[in-house]
Amino acid sequence: MLGNYFRRSILLLLFAAPQFLQAKIVLPALVGDGMVLQRDVVVPVWGWANPGEAVQILFKGKFYETKADPKGYWKLHLDKQTAATALQMVVKGEKDEITIGNIAIGDVWVCSGQSNMYMKIKDLGDAYTLKPDDNIPQIRSIEVAKVTSFKPEENFKSIGWREATPMHLPAFSAVAYFFAKELYQKNQVPIGLISTSWGGTKAEAWVSLEGLKELPHYISRYNNVKEPAFRESILQKEKDDITSWSNQVRVLDKGFQSPKTWNTPGFDDSSWKRMILPAYWEKQPELRNYDGVVWFRKEVELTKADLGKRSTLFLSYIDELDSTYVNGKLVGATYGRNNIRKYAVSEDLLVEGKNVITVRVTDWGGPGGFSNGPDGMKIVVGERLINLNNEWAYKESLPLKDMPKYPRTDKIVLQYEPSLLYNAMISPLTNYAIKGVIWYQGESNTDKAEEYSKLLPALIKDWRSVWKQGDFPFLYVQLPNYGAYSLNVQESNWASLREAQLKTLSVPNTGMVVTIDVGEEKDLHPKNKWEIGKRLAIAAQKVAYGNNKIVFSGPVYKEMKVTGAEARITFDHIGSGLVSRDSNILQGFFIAGEDGLFKQANARIEKNQVIVWHNTVTKPVAVRYAWQDNPYKSNLINKEGLPASPFRTDKP
Repeated sequence: MLGNYFRRSILLLLFAAPQFLQAKIVLPALVGDGMVLQRDVVVPVWGWANPGEAVQILFKGKFYETKADPKGYWKLHLDKQTAATALQMVVKGEKDEITIGNIAIGDVWVCSGQSNMYMKIKDLGDAYTLKPDDNIPQIRSIEVAKVTSFKPEENFKSIGWREATPMHLPAFSAVAYFFAKELYQKNQVPIGLISTSWGGTKAEAWVSLEGLKELPHYISRYNNVKEPAFRESILQKEKDDITSWSNQVRVLDKGFQSPKTWNTPGFDDSSWKRMILPAYWEKQPELRNYDGVVWFRKEVELTKADLGKRSTLFLSYIDELDSTYVNGKLVGATYGRNNIRKYAVSEDLLVEGKNVITVRVTDWGGPGGFSNGPDGMKIVVGERLINLNNEWAYKESLPLKDMPKYPRTDKIVLQYEPSLLYNAMISPLTNYAIKGVIWYQGESNTDKAEEYSKLLPALIKDWRSVWKQGDFPFLYVQLPNYGAYSLNVQESNWASLREAQLKTLSVPNTGMVVTIDVGEEKDLHPKNKWEIGKRLAIAAQKVAYGNNKIVFSGPVYKEMKVTGAEARITFDHIGSGLVSRDSNILQGFFIAGEDGLFKQANARIEKNQVIVWHNTVTKPVAVRYAWQDNPYKSNLINKEGLPASPFRTDKP
């Protein structure tokens, strides 16, 4: 052990002095201290060296040897191993070697999607407090840096593997951690989490070009976006359209008409009302049904010692468009509720004493304002953090009905574009042996919900193809309830996307988690991530670990038969039997006759079937269940507590 210490110390000195010797062995980000290797399979290990250089690996008392190819790439395979911890590996070239410590062997899961997968434990705020059993070093996570690329990459940037201890847990994906915790407590096997997700992103961004070949319009889009001239023309048109719109709105906005505009440091906002942020403004009675523009102001006191230092303003998520000012100067503007607001503040903007942050927010419908995100609301001045998760002044200035329409241009956001995230954030992972994938995404594809029934299976097929590990388990989260509740059935993009996710269960070795009972009306990022993680782990027990006795799914629609004026619905996955979640009468069912008009229906459970009827519908033709953006009152579950998936019988 002492010899290893001195050897590593000498190597570190040599690496720090490249004029004497430059290390030849380079390892990918995934292969490093604390990594988790997949058990019970042949495990690839790879890297780069000088062309033709001999490379050896010593692992668990056995040597493995290979040579780098003419481009310097090398790869070899370790024998199958059982679960273990506290292992060491030595990778040796002709002139240097690298020692990797604290290796575990267990199950490795890729955790991907958009913001609800990215959402960290620290983002849960008061909704979750770390418990004594939230200290599991056998669970490790590595996070892939958020970047895009027009070509498949071989590696990614990362700070490396981190253990699930109180020091590192706040930065873990909440869904991924709660999933891993359930699995570890059940199986007592180390868990590795490869976290590769990005808020607001679309599914097509995560699929390779080859995987999109049956959706050729995405390949055409990729080819266009790849050309700088195309990107420049789109960006210029977007800029021109938004400038024209902004000029029109500026004339109408009261905040720009005052003798002192509302972003001016000296403006008197003492008559404005106050609100604790982050929050959606609909929580304020006078703004309950308001869409349009609302201004927010906050004073921050700085000392002379704070001046001249690099500063960054974090505002988390804003729905939907913000223009943000510091002491009257614009520091940033962003469109889109799924985009993090993080703005650099020039050193010369800040002054000793009172500084004013002003955020002008425009919302076109649904919740408006602020929701919590990975960094919270704060301004960091040098090393000093000033919390902004507290009281702000606010005032509405221009209702939506008085505004010109916002220009909906063919804007380019690279992380939304086809294949660009696959290239940068999935391709570098595909050498690594894994157990399976958990996926939480779909919110950004609700505008093309029906297409998702092709897109998600294409993604699954694509990833299985590039990993070359067969039909590994792929578990995913069906969209939760979100938005205003309605007593009526809706033409709902969210419901249609849930249907597309339900159809994807026809893909072998998949599992879906229903979450229509854990969402939030006014928050796209529901806090109850522990229940989602738990349900993913339950699905994994069946799909990934072969437990055929476990009830791993809520009821799933099977068929409808009509008898007189009643529709009799049969389900798969009834478990120990069908029940109401809250022991009240069944809710969430709608029935239509020959006129096609859906009415809120009566429903009862009879012999583990659901009987649906309405007194005015004498010849039932179709039934829908939970067919809304926010069907939170829909309460059909099985006795194991897993909710039924939304469905409709009137469309295949």
